[in-house]
Amino acid sequence: MHQSANLILNGKSAPIESMGLVTLDGNQAKPSYQLYRLYFRLAVAR
Repeated sequence: MHQSANLILNGKSAPIESMGLVTLDGNQAKPSYQLYRLYFRLAVAR
């Protein structure tokens, strides 16, 4: 089963989108790769 981990970035998306870490859909960002998805999940949990 594939789990989606969308982030709400509130206007701070340009730097991480330009680095290819996420793809944007409105104000939500979807991590580009599983490694980034895991990192963001851990970073947000702190």
